[in-house]
Amino acid sequence: MSEYDRAMDNVNILKSMKDNPKIRLYKGYAVVLESIIRNDKENVNGGLIQMLSDYKKVRALKHSPEELFCVPVV
Repeated sequence: MSEYDRAMDNVNILKSMKDNPKIRLYKGYAVVLESIIRNDKENVNGGLIQMLSDYKKVRALKHSPEELFCVPVV
């Protein structure tokens, strides 16, 4: 199995968990990682925007510096 295939297998695992509320913060990771693997710059940006949006919705981060600063995106 090639590195590409292994990488896509891992992305597909992330994508299959998209409806799990415990990982809602990580939905954009699959988009970003798949887009990097496919060299799709436009969708990388879309995934990063999704990650920023999802991050702001996390209640535990409300009224904290992390609400405005998404470390995973950086």
